[in-house]
Amino acid sequence: MLNIGLLGADLIGKQHAQAIHEVNGLRVCGVFDPDTRNGKEIAKELNIPFFNNPLDLIERSDALDITTATDFLFSLVPGFLKASRHLLLPPEILKSKVLGDHLLKLSQEAKAKIQIGYTDRFHSVLLSSIPFIENPLFIDAQHYIPFTAGIKSEAELEMIMTRNIDIIYSIVKANIKRIHATGVNVFGSKTDIVNAHLEFDNGTNVNLTINLVAQEYVHRFQFFKTNTKVECDFGNQSSKVVEIKNGELTSRTLNTPPNYPLKEAFNSFYQSIIYNSDPVIGISEGCQAKDLAQRLLEKIKIISQNG
Repeated sequence: MLNIGLLGADLIGKQHAQAIHEVNGLRVCGVFDPDTRNGKEIAKELNIPFFNNPLDLIERSDALDITTATDFLFSLVPGFLKASRHLLLPPEILKSKVLGDHLLKLSQEAKAKIQIGYTDRFHSVLLSSIPFIENPLFIDAQHYIPFTAGIKSEAELEMIMTRNIDIIYSIVKANIKRIHATGVNVFGSKTDIVNAHLEFDNGTNVNLTINLVAQEYVHRFQFFKTNTKVECDFGNQSSKVVEIKNGELTSRTLNTPPNYPLKEAFNSFYQSIIYNSDPVIGISEGCQAKDLAQRLLEKIKIISQNG
């Protein structure tokens, strides 16, 4: 049994604890939160020990799950790695490639695994489509979020972009050759809509649109190959393949049973530790997606300033 210590007693922490509970071979051995009162309430609700000192939690844990990217919790990460503890980190913690490279070096020295907490790759809608979307010619990615969701900060926009870019990199598996990006301020001074065109060195082209002022939620990827289109609709939990065979257009729906992506992410983390394999989404993958999102946003700023 692998013991996981939880750092962060918020809603996300509760969700993580519930997901860990569903993975055979994992158990939550305790929780720490700088907010002692809140931490004790969550610990009582989850029926797990609360630790006043994170160092005491380390002693009980084989791995640590940081659920919130606070400066305090992040300051503890080097110590966790020096203690050879495996880590599941929130994507927000990767603020730069330099920082990511430092964490990667520490993890390699400690022989500890680090997985970044993106969960979209573990969604059955995408997993069922993998056999049909190798080497796509073109990808059209759309992520529309209703205005009522209240996404207001650039950090939130960057995170949404990074999530989708991680999916793109997982499929394309090539380097960026050229990028173009535009942004639109619909309400106020922040960027509400982003459209980016990505050209990879293997010839794949991608159109990515993020809309934070939509009327309804849409999260959909379309992958185009010769004579084939594959649609992954995360919002509607569906995937389908459209093909031309013998001059006729055929369409079939793929089997996409509802799954629990967060649980699958923890199961993948567990497997990488048990079998000493690379995490599906490690530091390198996380930094790669984050870096491209930041480059796109910087390009939008430059274009906006030059007006």
